[in-house]
Amino acid sequence: MNNDLLAKPNPPPDRGGKYTYLLIALGPIPLGIIVFAANIKDASYSLYLSPFVGILAFACCIYGAVGMCGGYGGKPGPMPWINGIVLGIVLFVVEALIVLFVGCAVSFKGF
Repeated sequence: MNNDLLAKPNPPPDRGGKYTYLLIALGPIPLGIIVFAANIKDASYSLYLSPFVGILAFACCIYGAVGMCGGYGGKPGPMPWINGIVLGIVLFVVEALIVLFVGCAVSFKGF
């Protein structure tokens, strides 16, 4: 009888990294809502801050999506990177729509 199989327990799956990359990808949403609401109310700083927040959000979405697809985990081949970039673009569009709708709701309510 082979007792080696019983001596080696299965290690738990490593799931913590994907949630970290998801938080990185969705992190700029609160900052975007604040800047978008200030832009509607004609704040002077939002004119210069809006492009910076947009570029930051796009970079965070790409970085987080590539991490979620396993591009930094050492998977061979270009597919995790290609999938991550496509998913990052989709996440950026979803994030921009969230900022647009929530920013409009917050700014028109009078907060």
